[in-house]
Amino acid sequence: MQARASVLDGAATENSVVVVGGGIGGLAAAVGLTKVGIPVTVLERAASLREAGACIMMQSNAWRALEALGVANDLRSRYAMKVERMEAYKKSGQRLNSLAVADCEGGPHELRGLVRNNLQSTLAAQLPDGVIRTSAGVSTVSNFAGPVIELEDGTQIKAKVVIGADGVMSTVGASLGIPKPVYAGWSVFRGMTDFPEGLPDPAPAFRVILEDTSGLMVGTYPVSPTRAYYFVCGPAPEDYVQKCKDKKVARAELEKRVKGLPLAMEAVVAHTPDEHLYISIVGDRKVPAGEPMGRGCITVIGDAMHPTTPAIGQGGAMALEDTVEVAAALRDTCAPAGFKPSDMAAAFAAAEPAALAQALRANERHRTERCAPLVELAHKNAERTIVNQNILWVWLRDWYISTFGFNPKTQLEYTLPYKASVL
Repeated sequence: MQARASVLDGAATENSVVVVGGGIGGLAAAVGLTKVGIPVTVLERAASLREAGACIMMQSNAWRALEALGVANDLRSRYAMKVERMEAYKKSGQRLNSLAVADCEGGPHELRGLVRNNLQSTLAAQLPDGVIRTSAGVSTVSNFAGPVIELEDGTQIKAKVVIGADGVMSTVGASLGIPKPVYAGWSVFRGMTDFPEGLPDPAPAFRVILEDTSGLMVGTYPVSPTRAYYFVCGPAPEDYVQKCKDKKVARAELEKRVKGLPLAMEAVVAHTPDEHLYISIVGDRKVPAGEPMGRGCITVIGDAMHPTTPAIGQGGAMALEDTVEVAAALRDTCAPAGFKPSDMAAAFAAAEPAALAQALRANERHRTERCAPLVELAHKNAERTIVNQNILWVWLRDWYISTFGFNPKTQLEYTLPYKASVL
């Protein structure tokens, strides 16, 4: 416990932002706050930064956020391969439709797959020593005007502002009375596999395979010339993940789902090591557009604010947008334009809690207005492609995709409204 005493001493955090959660959103928030000069501490429940899954697709709005955080070029240099096309297939291998990313309106667009753990380590590398505090699980947050954080071991610390970046089952969100997400009725396998001699099909395309009445949807894209990422979605009972906790069971279930699929999916799955195979159930929650979600000097971001299904690949992007905007909102409240980051710590310490709370509510209204339609769009897309298994609906779905799908005017329009604040 002595090693934690200096870490969690009230004097060390009472004039800083405490971010709860050391995932991608929590680390990105800390990077943004550090960049503008606001002191920050990240509390992570695990003994080390947790594994963050296989890969994540970063679309144009996410790259704008990463640029604001100052890590975009580093990541681009490590992940040079762009996704250049989007394609949809039937189980038979028939291609329903395709679209070049360059033809989508509002461009240029940028789509790249990143390994989640590398994104996490890149963000962590931007932070000064001592910012990230592991083995520091949070049990509750109270006294919203002058937040008090109680850890799982009973230790209490103070903070000027608390940002909950602790995921879909957020402890901070629960302290605020935010409802838990609702199970969406389906699960998703995620996998990443390497082919040292080159991918079986190295085309730089995001490809989706739509099953017939089983509700199965499979997606895959290359991360590099030798590495591929894929996901396999399908209806499942809520206890399905528990059933698949054993990797052998999970692999057997996954192999059953991809049997007979095109795009060499059986070979890709067979080539996936157990440590790169993940499964999770999927849930979301209707977001109150234009409404606040926090109280006092406590707010939430990412999945804690707007849990979503991955049906449009915007969960990570929305979280990164959140991190830039909350850092900008706090900076702008504490100091006028042009204020030096080196002077920000004193300005933040002197800021009135009421002013900080007002800034957080304004930011939450702005962010929920932005994210609510994306969560709804993802939910509807999943219902159309995964949940609804009626044979007539499947026929109509395939007809629509082959005739009107992948419209260059609308395909990536949800990435366009976000213009990142300058940090």
